[in-house]
Amino acid sequence: MVKPVPEIVIGIDPGYDRFGWAVFSQLNGQQLLLDCGCIVTNRKAPRLERYLQILDELSGILEKYSPMTAAMEQLFFSRNVSTALPVAEIRGLAMALFLQRHMAVRQFNPGTVKSSVTGNGKADKTAMRKMVLLQLGPVSPQLHQKVSDELDDTIDAVGVAMTAIRTPNLEGLH
Repeated sequence: MVKPVPEIVIGIDPGYDRFGWAVFSQLNGQQLLLDCGCIVTNRKAPRLERYLQILDELSGILEKYSPMTAAMEQLFFSRNVSTALPVAEIRGLAMALFLQRHMAVRQFNPGTVKSSVTGNGKADKTAMRKMVLLQLGPVSPQLHQKVSDELDDTIDAVGVAMTAIRTPNLEGLH
């Protein structure tokens, strides 16, 4: 009898100042957070140097966990339109990295992620953090504390990964 292999999913909240990420293992709808974090770049560094830092660190995470699926938030800007271009660029670079590794790529709008995690598509950061922590499932106390202390970008990445695990993929693999 062949033992089922868990799927590894990485969720990201792309940004060039802060790039949130979370890696989950999921088997039969059960999710287990393996690790999470936020890649923080130096605001004084040139943009391309910041992009390279994100790609290098993201490559290391992909190498370590070998996810099969990447989930990311779609771009949505209502206030700070000046950051749209660099965020779109880093999203494209991350997507290229995922596609080079033959990973499935799924995208969700922020309202869908908030609704999946909190039940409210207009939930604020506080509600997201609270519900992410309530829904983490079995994790070590150290990892639970890490999530508690992380930046909102990491919490958003955890939410994106949770959404990917909970949402059937109706549009195919890519």
